[in-house]
Amino acid sequence: MKGSFKLNWLFNQFTSMVYIKKHWKTLRNPSSFYIGCILKLFPVFKNLIITLKFKDGKRIKIYDFMSFYIYTEIFIDKCYDIEFNVDNPVIFDVGANTGFFALRMKQLYPNSKVYCFEPYPPCINQLNETIKMNTLSDVHVLPIAVSDQSGKSKLFIHPTNIGGHSIFSENVSKNFVEIEMVTLAEAIKANTQNNKCDLLKLDCEGAEFPIIKSLNLDLSKKFEHIIYEPTYDSYDINELNNYIKSLEYKIEPQQSLYHAFKLLN
Repeated sequence: MKGSFKLNWLFNQFTSMVYIKKHWKTLRNPSSFYIGCILKLFPVFKNLIITLKFKDGKRIKIYDFMSFYIYTEIFIDKCYDIEFNVDNPVIFDVGANTGFFALRMKQLYPNSKVYCFEPYPPCINQLNETIKMNTLSDVHVLPIAVSDQSGKSKLFIHPTNIGGHSIFSENVSKNFVEIEMVTLAEAIKANTQNNKCDLLKLDCEGAEFPIIKSLNLDLSKKFEHIIYEPTYDSYDINELNNYIKSLEYKIEPQQSLYHAFKLLN
């Protein structure tokens, strides 16, 4: 998050009555959000851990400034909220990070089964902590990445953005960890009984392009919904959207994301 964008975002959170009311409606301790946002601007508070408590009793831990942004995106803007035709959807969370999306899905659909694909060890630790502190059932952590091919790869570590790690070095840095990758076809075969997934969520810093391009028409029929966050500086989003449409999905913008869903025959 660039400095100017960060300041504009902070300004909106602190001055918009819409946002202020939403934070107070969502959290039992909204003051921790506002105080934490300020403290995390200063390096001296880098190691400070802030706990946000939801009105329903759920909790998340904030380790860095970007996690406040992710919390707002998921729980305040509700950019991933969609409706299913079933009350027990199967969800693939690709780029699970620290588990905020998984928690949101369990709030909306307590009977859902969520598979969290997250290859970065520090995020895996925090993801497991999110699951444990909220006693989430049927949330499964898979310490691997999803891509268009299986095998080993490098995950390049963003120095300041916990949600910015990428398999593409030009997007991040030269520091990396070695990770394991699987394909979507392998993931759905290994983790579902009927080879069906109600929602494929992709937030993987450019990797959504090769992942989606790995889908053919037959494989795409296994995924009812796809929600993806585009990485505009990595590929042509129109090319990606046109490919998704060729797989018989309809696409609608959903705030900063895109929601693709299968057309009914």
